[in-house]
Amino acid sequence: MNEYVPSDFIESTIKKLADTPERLIGVLHANTFELGSITSFGYSRNNSFGNAIEGVFKEIVRSNGWTAEPTKYVLSEYHLNTPLPPGKKSLAVDQVFSHGNTIVFIEQKIRDDHDTSKWRGQWDNFSLKLSALTEIYSEKRVVGVMWMIDDNFRRNEINYQKMIDGLDNDLRSNAILCYGESIDNVFNNIDGQKQAYFRKFFDFLVQWHNENVKVPEMNFDKFPYDSIRAFEKLNERQALNFFGNPDITEQVFPIIFPNRQTLKIYLMILKKIEKPSQKEKRITPLVQKLVEKY
Repeated sequence: MNEYVPSDFIESTIKKLADTPERLIGVLHANTFELGSITSFGYSRNNSFGNAIEGVFKEIVRSNGWTAEPTKYVLSEYHLNTPLPPGKKSLAVDQVFSHGNTIVFIEQKIRDDHDTSKWRGQWDNFSLKLSALTEIYSEKRVVGVMWMIDDNFRRNEINYQKMIDGLDNDLRSNAILCYGESIDNVFNNIDGQKQAYFRKFFDFLVQWHNENVKVPEMNFDKFPYDSIRAFEKLNERQALNFFGNPDITEQVFPIIFPNRQTLKIYLMILKKIEKPSQKEKRITPLVQKLVEKY
């Protein structure tokens, strides 16, 4: 999970300030720097969460005897009768698994809570993949699954089911809409096992959430070497902006470096470098000034 979901709040915040401080500070924000930086970090984590849980579920399915197949298809490599949208050159599917003579592909969403315009687009996307993959794997049975993980949200269930019922016979019999733990039935009905895929998946997420989801600490002086590692990753332009921009040093530094401990340690490190880079030469007097000032 942590491979996909950003976990380093300190590095993320320092880089954002060094690159585009106006995204986190200034009067064109409804939030304080503290709230804005935490919100921005949370948004980044949410954006990555979908890919992360796809990876978790894939490993659970693989561990029960299924094979994970490629999820990207270059359409020019196949002679398809499926009508394609103009300019459509490839397909990217969330999950594709095989077991014996059966292919199962899954379009995975956290919850079914979209309005009319979005659910229809999701259906069009699913039906295109169902038709195309049925042709690509023409010698196998292809089962297409729309899986909504959170079964508390079923806003468009009736609409999706109507669309499935309107498919041609061959496609209709292999299109499945499922919510929550009913995903277990898809795999168990095919391979004859009685595995609790969803429970394993849910239990993993509970443990990960308990261990990794916390409100970030705004006092970076508590973790000076995490900040210093972030400083070292900045390029010269970013570093000069971070240590030399008064909007950052006057508004933000008293919050994230209240005791100046991190700046003092970093200044000591800079002064001990025998052959400093151009970046280090230019930022040393800036850091020195900040240590003396605040």
